[in-house]
Amino acid sequence: MENNIGSSLKSATTLIHVRKKLIKLFKSTKNQTGRGIIRIGYVAGILTSDGLKYFERNRKIIAKYTDQLRKVHKFPMFSTVDVFSDEVYSRLEEYKLSFEEREAKLRNFWREIFKSGYVTDIFMTPRWNKSKGATDEHKTAKESGLRIHYIEDTHLI
Repeated sequence: MENNIGSSLKSATTLIHVRKKLIKLFKSTKNQTGRGIIRIGYVAGILTSDGLKYFERNRKIIAKYTDQLRKVHKFPMFSTVDVFSDEVYSRLEEYKLSFEEREAKLRNFWREIFKSGYVTDIFMTPRWNKSKGATDEHKTAKESGLRIHYIEDTHLI
């Protein structure tokens, strides 16, 4: 699924476009199984709450956790890193907004993704509770009835 995310977002210029295209991909992924469903997992963690100077480091950490979890779990798994590549970031209208406005819109974006009913599992990586975004994702996951997994093992990366 992670390979399909990038190609499905090539023309996205707003978070609304990204949301619609992701949900379409999730629906297609579930329909391809022929059984109606499979689980879809999301990997959450700290990105910007350490400060913007640690953003790239934190993206790499989330990407490593996601890769490791894909090896363990036999269902599609993705993270914000799969969705928001540098290319997608550069095209989004929301990235012209102030940091605070952009972060608020991103929190709303993830709430809508989790409430769509397609994501079934969320994996909370170490230090998730230090992240404003991941804390909000955790709260939304609880409200939406997602299976919540807590990853405590920092040796995964």
